[in-house]
Amino acid sequence: NKVIHKEDKNEKLFLELKKMIIMFEHKSFNSVFGIFFLKEILLHFGIQPINNYSNQNPYFNLSDGKFSSFQDNSLDENFPYKLLHKLLGTNIDNVFTFKINATNRRLIMEMLLRYMLYHDVINTDKLNSIKILQSLYD
Repeated sequence: NKVIHKEDKNEKLFLELKKMIIMFEHKSFNSVFGIFFLKEILLHFGIQPINNYSNQNPYFNLSDGKFSSFQDNSLDENFPYKLLHKLLGTNIDNVFTFKINATNRRLIMEMLLRYMLYHDVINTDKLNSIKILQSLYD
């Protein structure tokens, strides 16, 4: 609600949101869907992370939006980089069988929100629903 305005005409975003909502309603509940949803809409804001994970680039860098050889000190030292890599490569047909534990989901959610904040898509100070969403998905 903070980043999408009804005056904006964005048919691609509308169709993407419609597809995700329909899939969410018709599939079995999966707690990974919340972070998958965030990952999917990043493309529509022009800040889709680059999934270049490798042995040489195992750490995600918030400012560059891609994996690099240097660890971003702003992320938790136990951040699940490999799971982020898998999430970035997952499509909507496979997300409902993808499993991530609550701790790692929270770390990835926090990172995605910080990534959006870094790129001025949201203001996390005004988001009060994150704890509610986390309680629903834990």
